Amino acid sequence: AAYQAGVGNVLRFGGLPTDISDGNMTPAEYAQHIVETSKQFEDATKKPSGSSDKKKKSSSNDLKSKIIEEAESQLGVPYSWGGGSLDGPSEGFGNGGAGIIGFDCSSLTRYAVWQASGEKIDISRSTNSQPQSKYLRKIDKPEPGDLVYTPGHVAIYVGDDKTIEAYDIGEDVRYGKYNPNSTAYEVVPGGEKE
Repeated sequence: AAYQAGVGNVLRFGGLPTDISDGNMTPAEYAQHIVETSKQFEDATKKPSGSSDKKKKSSSNDLKSKIIEEAESQLGVPYSWGGGSLDGPSEGFGNGGAGIIGFDCSSLTRYAVWQASGEKIDISRSTNSQPQSKYLRKIDKPEPGDLVYTPGHVAIYVGDDKTIEAYDIGEDVRYGKYNPNSTAYEVVPGGEKE
């Protein structure tokens, strides 16, 4: 609150000012006013909200929401080439993976789908083989929770033109920018590709 009041006002009033432009407030009231007022800015710092579409297909969207939650639970985990398993981060191999506990892009998507499905849907390990999984169906436009592929990379679309991804060596699992040239796939629990 002292920062918001400004150092000059704090010095002039010998503490937090009591005469604020919107009425007389004690320092405690002023501090509470700052806290309450700051809440209006929280939306600017929140993670992407997901779909703006209010119509939800419950089971499909529940799974998609869970896929995002599982991926978000791994934000900040290191990238590890060849690392990651159905159970979570693991040591990778080669340059960019040996000695590093983490995920690469396809192991992150595999983990998120496996965990979100209650350990029922395994979409395969590699970026190249995942699109052939009986549990993935190609779609025209991604919705939050769908997987998006570009050559050699896969991410999870979270909405607002953002993804969650394990992008590259030296980086952590993070939010990324959606590539509009991606090919989108939705997870189909029963394995119905048509």
